Amino acid sequence: MNRLVRFAILLSIFATSGVCSAQYEGMKYRIPQDTNMLVLIDLHKMFGSPVANRERWMARRKAAFDAGMIAIPPGAEAVILAARTDLEYHKTVQELGMMKMHNDYNVTEVATRYGGSMDNIEGRAATRLPDDTYVVQLMDNLLAHATPANRQDVARWLRSTDVGATTKLPD
Repeated sequence: MNRLVRFAILLSIFATSGVCSAQYEGMKYRIPQDTNMLVLIDLHKMFGSPVANRERWMARRKAAFDAGMIAIPPGAEAVILAARTDLEYHKTVQELGMMKMHNDYNVTEVATRYGGSMDNIEGRAATRLPDDTYVVQLMDNLLAHATPANRQDVARWLRSTDVGATTKLPD
């Protein structure tokens, strides 16, 4: 069985099983259909792990974020990273990430911190960052980023994954 078929099977199991519990709500149905690389990060479990406790990751998390050493803010709870990769040439075609925050987090904070320009895509606040990334406010506590920053692709992705959209992950 080829790798992409196996991945599609795993992705459909992931989307319909208990693997996606509450920490991924609002994100799991926004994974693009053509994704062939997927990473799920439960930050509560990661920062509560024995190695994290031993090395005091939680205590150092805010300082690392403020210094620009990590990109995940201290209030983040869960992250999904999805990518479409050309497996033959080992090149990433498109990356998409979603981050659920403990409290509300506004995309204007991202624009201010990283020097982005504000925009509106499909009725949502967005910022285009200098590193060819769009960051979009999906909900009050949910942000997404897309690279490359192709406005048309981001709009198409938002339309295709909005609640009530006809395009969903395959059964």
